Amino acid sequence: MKESNNAIIISAHFDHIGYQDGKLIRGAIDNASGVSVLLESAKDLASKYKLKKPKYDIIFAAFNAEELGLIGSSKFVDDFKDKYDSWYNINIDCIGIKGEGGLAVKNSDSKSQPLYDDFIEILEENNIYYEMVPYARNKEGRIVGSSDHMSFRINNDASLVVGQDGIVGIVHTKEDNMS
Repeated sequence: MKESNNAIIISAHFDHIGYQDGKLIRGAIDNASGVSVLLESAKDLASKYKLKKPKYDIIFAAFNAEELGLIGSSKFVDDFKDKYDSWYNINIDCIGIKGEGGLAVKNSDSKSQPLYDDFIEILEENNIYYEMVPYARNKEGRIVGSSDHMSFRINNDASLVVGQDGIVGIVHTKEDNMS
């Protein structure tokens, strides 16, 4: 039920690559990890706003077909973009890899920079490790992957991806498992 003219969309995709080269890819990092954080965030925010409504509508969205080209998030943006005066997206994808880098927080979109600035401030206040690197970069520093936050950016809306550095070479391989 819409109660505001502004919204925050918190999202994660629930599909994963499945089989690749005849091997089952479990999808624990890409993206059971993001869906887990999405569900915990929904629980925490429901508790926080039990007595007092938030300033913005908060929409939790679990998208399908991210691996097939951002199909679910693109459809969501198309269907809902005119229902709000303003909105922004916080997308959660690929986190919690043991022994790997921190959260990747380098941004290349000027409209999204205020979100990243606020996010970095919260990370620093809570002593959470992050790196000033782009999400889904390879060892040469080139971005080789994307996520559902791009559906919002394509629509010229602000978005933030919460993802871990060091995922390239793990996701979409047999290493993408619970261990």
